[in-house]
Amino acid sequence: MSVKSDISIRRLDSSTVPAVCELYRSIYGEDFPIPWVYDPVELEKREEDGRQATLLAFKDDRIVGQVAAVRSPWNPKLFELTGLLVLPRFRGLGIGGMLASNLMSQLLPELGWVARYTESTTAHDISQRVDLKMGHRHCALALNLLPPSTYRHDDIFIASGRVSCVMGFAEKEDDASAVYLPSRYAEVLKELAEGFSRDFVEDDGAPEGKSSFEVSAFPVAGTAYGAALSLGEGFGADLKKELAPYDSFPATMLQLPLVKGIDRAVEEAFAQGFRLGGFLPRWFENSDGLLLQRTGLPRWDEIKAVTPRGQRLLGIVRKDRETLL
Repeated sequence: MSVKSDISIRRLDSSTVPAVCELYRSIYGEDFPIPWVYDPVELEKREEDGRQATLLAFKDDRIVGQVAAVRSPWNPKLFELTGLLVLPRFRGLGIGGMLASNLMSQLLPELGWVARYTESTTAHDISQRVDLKMGHRHCALALNLLPPSTYRHDDIFIASGRVSCVMGFAEKEDDASAVYLPSRYAEVLKELAEGFSRDFVEDDGAPEGKSSFEVSAFPVAGTAYGAALSLGEGFGADLKKELAPYDSFPATMLQLPLVKGIDRAVEEAFAQGFRLGGFLPRWFENSDGLLLQRTGLPRWDEIKAVTPRGQRLLGIVRKDRETLL
């Protein structure tokens, strides 16, 4: 796709899939918490069916870096930009920037993106700075998301406990649809949504109909994700039942649509120990989202936030957790 001196950027194909698995091993050993990155068959299948698209950086004929755009299961026009990896001996050559630039200027338009996001580790500030150069705004902080073993193979990471990630978002165009706000977090969500044009409405309704959830779990990471696709009358009981198998996990992330009924749903989740994570623009196909989380105590002193907005986000999340537990 592009060439800079002896570095070239190309799309992943069947011949390069095994080398990508080895790229993960060379940086993370066997400790990366998503097992399919080590499975060439599954990785190729994900590329073929459109769940993700990967760019590779080559020096001569050697793969020295990669980045991927992963399509959201909840909104097909929302993509997570993830897996930005560069082998340690090739860092400092601008390869990460080349990968990010090609992803933004060529790959995402081909995929028909409307919104994009990143999860940048707070164990160092490098990926956060790349994130900001890409025009993302930090809107959410996922606490204790990953185990420290994920990062023990790379000396740029500093983590003695579980590692948190800051989530940065950007969108191609404004969304004029109504965003219903829960009273508990109405003002802070308006603050976290700064830079995104929205029509905010304070919710005064109760959930109706049935709740529905999609839950995914990553046992190696000790992290479970629950996405509420609808908010029903029995939301609290349904939530407890759906997440019960993961009560022992160190971190549970709950994603709720900001639609009618969100106020009651937030109070019921709050009663089960969930606390604020932040604002998730375009998280669902027809609505923005709210991140709530239930985790162990974070190591606040190891969470690096590199911008005033990120520091404010950290302060909001910490205050909610510490004053309301």
